[in-house]
Amino acid sequence: MRPLLALLATSLTLATPALAIETAPSSTSAENATPKSGYVTFSGLDGSSRMTAVTVGDTAGFPAQRRMVVPYTDSVTLRPGKPPIVHEGVIETGTDTLFRARAEHQGVVTLDVSISTLTLRSMKHARVPGSDATIDLPDEVHESFKGTLSIADGETVPLFASTSGKPLGTLTWNTMPSALTTPTPN
Repeated sequence: MRPLLALLATSLTLATPALAIETAPSSTSAENATPKSGYVTFSGLDGSSRMTAVTVGDTAGFPAQRRMVVPYTDSVTLRPGKPPIVHEGVIETGTDTLFRARAEHQGVVTLDVSISTLTLRSMKHARVPGSDATIDLPDEVHESFKGTLSIADGETVPLFASTSGKPLGTLTWNTMPSALTTPTPN
């Protein structure tokens, strides 16, 4: 004998065709079969340029990093009668980017953009009192932009740091021709 709940569920499924959910193909399913793809080009103030392939609707986004490691003398330990111990540090200067194309409508793409830059403005040096050792004093500048932009195919927009208002560079969106395949992340 079957449990009453299972019997009731079977009866409802057989007797009520409205419980079965079907999705009819839309008239635009051919248009939406291949998601739109394109390229986001970020051009920094330092003359560097980075092109990233993105697909509209991809929830992960496409992160990229461009960094340079700069070593420096972080600190010095002094011990009586012994040579000083130098402690090295590193600064990772460069740019981190993340682009996610959320939607596209009539050639205009809605992009989530996150750009973060770290620049080493200068490296000063200071003598450690009581020794001949010196330490480095890095002067770093951190700027970032995080927001959502609506940008048309072929359009270039300037980007400014969210807190300082200083320019970071420009961003360009170009739709990938539909004959090409969906890009792979870089």
